[in-house]
Amino acid sequence: MSISTERGDRGKSYWNGREVDKDSPLLEAIGMIDELQSRLGLTKILVEGEDKSKFNQMEMDLYSIMGNLSCGQEWNDGEKRVLELKSEVERMEADLPINRSFTIPGENEIEANINSCRTACRTAERRVVTLNKEVELNENVLKYFNRLSDVLYLMAIEQVKN
Repeated sequence: MSISTERGDRGKSYWNGREVDKDSPLLEAIGMIDELQSRLGLTKILVEGEDKSKFNQMEMDLYSIMGNLSCGQEWNDGEKRVLELKSEVERMEADLPINRSFTIPGENEIEANINSCRTACRTAERRVVTLNKEVELNENVLKYFNRLSDVLYLMAIEQVKN
């Protein structure tokens, strides 16, 4: 079976049995989530212990979200995962002397990679918001990206602190 369909030569893609433009809000959102997932995977290689498990969970969440967006599969863990991320933010904020100003990435390799994930997460969030204007999405998908970017921000700060 060939991966190349040559259909993309016309700026079209087939998604879930229908033809869509490659720059449609759906494919823009899924593509950015895919990019975020790849950045998380690259960063996961650098971290150890509990952080590695966190990155695994984030990747699985994104896989589920892409299934929800592309095929309408229910994201049953959505509300649970949003609440878990919120709790994680609260725990991390309590443990860190938070610098409320923006930081300049590049203190170390792990921190810089986490910040790259954070900015990709913000872009994915904007693409999902755009898609939500066209198709009503599960509210937990929208909330998830906001909470995830907070977690990634705090994880980057932890790397500078360590």
